[in-house]
Amino acid sequence: MVIHAYDEEYFESARRIMGDLFDFAMVTAGVSPETLQKMMITSSSIRQFEKGNPAYVAGMTGCELFIKMVEESGLSIKIPAEEMYLDKSPEYWSGWAIAFYQWYSGKSFERIFEYISIEELLNMYPVFHEMDIMQFVDEIDKKIASRSTGTRLSIIRKYAGITQKELSEILDVLLILQLNCYLLLKILQYCYFRCKIAIRGEALCNIPEYKNYKKRRKN
Repeated sequence: MVIHAYDEEYFESARRIMGDLFDFAMVTAGVSPETLQKMMITSSSIRQFEKGNPAYVAGMTGCELFIKMVEESGLSIKIPAEEMYLDKSPEYWSGWAIAFYQWYSGKSFERIFEYISIEELLNMYPVFHEMDIMQFVDEIDKKIASRSTGTRLSIIRKYAGITQKELSEILDVLLILQLNCYLLLKILQYCYFRCKIAIRGEALCNIPEYKNYKKRRKN
């Protein structure tokens, strides 16, 4: 059973808001897909949106949500007059579709954008915009599954500013430390059981019946 990100009563308005946000940001304000993606990953407003906070998924427009994101980012982005178009652009569809996927999967936008870029969503428009939305969901699931191996490690390496060689050396050290910890644990377990046996032996020697038994054996 899939656990959705928030109550189903909000997901229709949430999809429209995110579609409007994508359209306004990229078409009207001229923000690049890469910049918008970075803004979404770091935005506290988007965290509220993906949790289903009614103030964000039903109580504001996509333009208003984008303006909050700009304020949070500290970027110098000129905000044009709010405009909405009857024709739905590829940008609108990309926001609309990924908002559905986020709701349906329960994944955060940050997690989703580790594997899928907004640029790639735009490129999916010609093939998927007339299909059932669940086909889009299946395709995103496939992409994430095929790209998940090693991706988090690559992202950490990139943010840490280290090369693949340096990362490999660090992993070698961690492996050695892990092996040493394993050996230390085994040594401690051995010492523990030896002490336990010694303690039991000492306790046994203090039992009168055992002392009498030993004396009879000597005689």
